[in-house]
Amino acid sequence: MNRLLLVCVFLVAATAAVSAGCSPGYKQRQGGNCYKLYGPNWEWWQYADHICSADGAWLVTIRSEADSVWVNNFFADNRRHMCPDWYWIGATDMAHEGTWRWTEDGSLLDYVNWMSGAPNNDGDEDAVEVYSGTRKWNDNKTSGVWSSKICFICEKKPN
Repeated sequence: MNRLLLVCVFLVAATAAVSAGCSPGYKQRQGGNCYKLYGPNWEWWQYADHICSADGAWLVTIRSEADSVWVNNFFADNRRHMCPDWYWIGATDMAHEGTWRWTEDGSLLDYVNWMSGAPNNDGDEDAVEVYSGTRKWNDNKTSGVWSSKICFICEKKPN
């Protein structure tokens, strides 16, 4: 009986230690940051950015092909058909047209995966959405009638 109790205590402690790296609702990437998909509540980019910031996070940053694949798989695995095929990421050229930066730290994009013809700034498009079917990026408006309300992924450092 004592061994069973010890095993149970060990399993509870191990489970708590593994999940202690991320805030509730977030999932940790192996050896990396924590991610949360905001699913059923679709938002414009501008509001998605505010929601992430209020949670101590930022809209997801994609700095490499490996990040692109991982983030897209995370989206696909967690969307449960609550999301359209598109999602927001944290790239914007709002501060200076044509100069795309990450909301995480203001750094320039050194990896991009634009779809053909994008970015085209059609009517002042300052935010980036990703089409999950191809992982290709498109520029879109940050809010308003001609923008999209879609799901988004927040990213933050582990606790």
